[in-house]
Parts: sequence; C-alpha cells; structure tokens
Amino acid sequence: MNESPERSNETGDPWPAPFAPDELAGRICLVTGAARGLGASFAETLGRHGATVVVTDIDLPGAKDCASTLVASGIEATALELDVSDTAAIDDVVASIERDIGTVGILINNAGLCVVRPSVEVSDAEWDLHQKVMLTGPFKLARRVAPGMQQLGRGSIVNICSISAFGGWPQRAAYSAAKAGLKSLTEVLAVEWAITGVRVNGLAPAVTRTEMTDDVVAGSSGSISLRDFEGRTPMARLGETAEMADAALFLASDRAALITGQIVPVDGGWLASDGFPTAGAL
Repeated sequence: MNESPERSNETGDPWPAPFAPDELAGRICLVTGAARGLGASFAETLGRHGATVVVTDIDLPGAKDCASTLVASGIEATALELDVSDTAAIDDVVASIERDIGTVGILINNAGLCVVRPSVEVSDAEWDLHQKVMLTGPFKLARRVAPGMQQLGRGSIVNICSISAFGGWPQRAAYSAAKAGLKSLTEVLAVEWAITGVRVNGLAPAVTRTEMTDDVVAGSSGSISLRDFEGRTPMARLGETAEMADAALFLASDRAALITGQIVPVDGGWLASDGFPTAGAL
C-alpha cells in the first residue's frame, strides 16, 4: 500500500500503480470515532486519496479539530457530532449527509471504548455501553447507509474489529464480546449484501499506538504494559495508525472488489502465534 517502484508480473505487464490521489474520488466516507487515534488516521488516509470525509465523533470539538486539520491539508472534510449508541442521532447524521453532501459510499465503523476490569465487577451500564457502541451502533449505521449504497450498486463498509475477538482476553469481557459480535455481523452482512454490490469487511488491528491504548494501560494499575504487548507480538512492536489506515484504504477501494466477508488481521503475527516467545526472546 505504500509507494514502490514499478514492477512487472509474470506476463510482463506492469503491476497496478500505487494508490493514486484520486483513488476514491467522488466517494463520500463516513468515519465514526474520528476525533483522534485510529479514526483520525482513517479519515486522513482516505481523504488524502480523494474521498470526501465526514468526521464524526461524540466529541464534537475534537471532530472539528480533526476536520479543520484535514481541510488545511487540502482534503474535503466536515465534522458532525455522533453518538453511535443513539439510533435517532444515527438517522439524523446520515440524513444530513445525504441532504447536504450525497450518498455515503464508504462507512468506517471505528468508534470504540475499552474498560479493563474483572468480569464480576463489570456493571450493567458498562456492558451495555460496549455493546451499543461497538456492535449495535455499527449494525444500525450499516443498516441506515446500505440502501443508498445498493442504489449506487456499490459500497464498502469496514468494521474495525479486534484481535481480541479471536480468543479469551482476561478482564475484557464486555470489549471482547462486542468485537466478536462485530466479527460475526461483518460476515452475515457481507453474505447477505454481496449480490447488491455492497462489500462488508473487518479489520483486526494489532495493539496500536493510540491514545486509547495509552488510556487502557494507564487504567490497568500496572497490570499490563506496552512491553507486554510487544513481547506477545512476533514482530515485537506495536502497530502504527498509518499501517491500519493503509489496510482500510485497500478494503474501501475498488482494488478489493472481490473481497467481502473477511476479517483482515494487521497484527504483526499475533493471531498466527500461540503466544510462545518470539525468536528474539529465546
């Protein structure tokens, strides 16, 4: 996904060019949880490749700051407040986009939170909020934008899942359950909507260097550290937001035209490993 010298395949024909600045021209992209971290990186990368970006977040000042930064760099962007746990807010935001900008062609369901707490101490409110933000909200957003995409005959939904959806992570019952549900939802919608031209995929990022990761570590009272995550990862490092955004760009673009229903790990080998120490630690 990064630029590289032109190469030829076995027939001598050149490989497709690197992603062009107009790769997503004419596409309207809605990104949730985009005031900071991964969401802001998704917005910047897709906007840099031609998409008109709608930066949404429950933190409206943060969303406006992100959109202003994008606009200053030449990207078409606007900010809207969105609480993805609020059905009426979802309907209002999408209706506003359709009225003022156009049909949403790309949806990045990124909004999230993570409470690390012994399962017996998780409150009903904490459990419910995790499911509303990271499972029910993405479903309602996908349900709301899908008819417009289907009228266009094309569309791409990228759900930000997690490597924690593939196994048991202690003290993350609410988070992991929501992400596992989102993984399954991705597969269901992909199969159901494939014939209409709407593709639905998921991204399972590595533990990534973001503000939310810092918040989780800080809130763990010393029980986890960034070094713990690095030590568990075969590539022995955290992910960077730009690496996740490049993967999302690919899934959102027509270069992934035959890809749907897939959860793509960008995880430094985490899921392939059984947790045995990396070679460098032996």
